[in-house]
Amino acid sequence: MDCQELRITLAKGPEKSLAIVTATTPLGELPPNTIHIPVQRERVEEVLAGIPRARKDWVRRSLGFPDSLDPAKEMGKVLFTALFQGSLLAHYTHSLWMAERSGKDLRVRLVIEEPELALLPWEFLYDVTRQDFVVLSASSPLVRQRQQTAPPQVLEPVPPPLRVLVVTADSPGDPGTQEELQCLSKVARDSSALELEVLEAASPAKLFAILQEKPFHVLHYISHGFDLSSTTWTDSDPVLRLRDEEARPLVRASQLREHLRGQADLRLIVLMSCHTAAIAHELSQAVPAVVGINTLITDEAAWVFSEETYRALAVGLSVEAAVKRGRQALAGTFAGAREWGLPVLYLQAREGVLLSPPSATKVPSPSEYSWDAELAAVEAEKDSERRKWRFQLAIHRRNLALLNGKEATRTTGMLHTVASQIRHTQKKISELEKHLSGD
Repeated sequence: MDCQELRITLAKGPEKSLAIVTATTPLGELPPNTIHIPVQRERVEEVLAGIPRARKDWVRRSLGFPDSLDPAKEMGKVLFTALFQGSLLAHYTHSLWMAERSGKDLRVRLVIEEPELALLPWEFLYDVTRQDFVVLSASSPLVRQRQQTAPPQVLEPVPPPLRVLVVTADSPGDPGTQEELQCLSKVARDSSALELEVLEAASPAKLFAILQEKPFHVLHYISHGFDLSSTTWTDSDPVLRLRDEEARPLVRASQLREHLRGQADLRLIVLMSCHTAAIAHELSQAVPAVVGINTLITDEAAWVFSEETYRALAVGLSVEAAVKRGRQALAGTFAGAREWGLPVLYLQAREGVLLSPPSATKVPSPSEYSWDAELAAVEAEKDSERRKWRFQLAIHRRNLALLNGKEATRTTGMLHTVASQIRHTQKKISELEKHLSGD
């Protein structure tokens, strides 16, 4: 994703309701500024807890009722007004305008270490000047980052397929888990750029063993119907449901973090379970990108978010762009609901691109490509079924040749889609040839 960045660091202020803000924008650095955040923790918990239950209120909100009937929007306005004021607001507005004019995105990166500031629902920031939520905007993905002394990590994108280990904490056959597994499996069937392996009812020993045996790029955690509401931002060591050898249901995040530190291939963790935002905050010290859920999320919303996020990853979008796609899918599927603001993304890396562009594959550039030669190969086929697939392969190769060599990173998703179609078609041809040869 071609992106500029606005980096905002939030630190604890001299008093409870105060925070010290420093910022680096595309226009330059801003001096520290002390802001007042008039939001109480009890109110945050009340608003977040009501979001999964508020889907039935979307009709009233869509008819223009006041913000008092939309507490998430109301809180988003308060947070935006508190954070973006004076020079920072001017820098944000002008940077966003410049990014859009040049066809780029403006990534808003919030660097937060203090639990008291991390618990605030920054994903609901509502731009009062544009009348839009920041994370739903077409050009402003929002990510969080923990404070770190070392320079940001540089992720080396990997060639397809993206290997995903799906870990379930529920008993085999749990309906919610099975539905989410089906959503992920559907994405993998539709795209050869994604490869799934499932570890059901996992224990830490089984999880760490399989991570040592095989390289995985993504760890997707599923748990439905288990209450982790006791896990809060202020816990020094939050817990995750993952059964150990003695069948104890909860495992400390610090234990997982230390085991995951040595997993060089692991780039992303998705914790698709309620009350896992604090755990994501903790695990981001070991893994470049982590997604958690702030408070409760309904099963249906989790399924939609997961499917759309992985579809975006499979076509080569960055983690932050994929998460934005997942949010937008929730906003479109459940009109007026606010569950799209519950996923929290920590990105410790400079960029979140996981898959390398398929332009590295041996495909001729437009100047070297010969459509006539491709058609000749199609006409040479005697078998009608195989001729059909060779013709499709020729079309896909032509599309990739036309896209190949373009430097605009916004075509990366299209490149991955076409490359996936090529691999699928080549596989079909190989199967046909093997069948026709009598093997």
